[in-house]
Amino acid sequence: MADTQTFQDVDAAKWERIKSQIKAKAGIEISTDSGIASEKGVKLAWGYNAADSTLSVTLVSRAFYDPSAATIDTDIAQWIASA
Repeated sequence: MADTQTFQDVDAAKWERIKSQIKAKAGIEISTDSGIASEKGVKLAWGYNAADSTLSVTLVSRAFYDPSAATIDTDIAQWIASA
């Protein structure tokens, strides 16, 4: 659906904050360093690489009633930046 977003300089502490942000904002619980999960019509895929301090997040799908993919991608980027 949307392009993968890759974030640099994500250490373990920031990764924990990001997981909390995504749970609070989207209701998606992330308990592993890579995977796919969905909640309320939004499906995300993610991959955290601790060795490289990178996080990749992809919006896999969204419900027809959700905002555009671009809006959701922007929200995700803001959540990660503020974590």
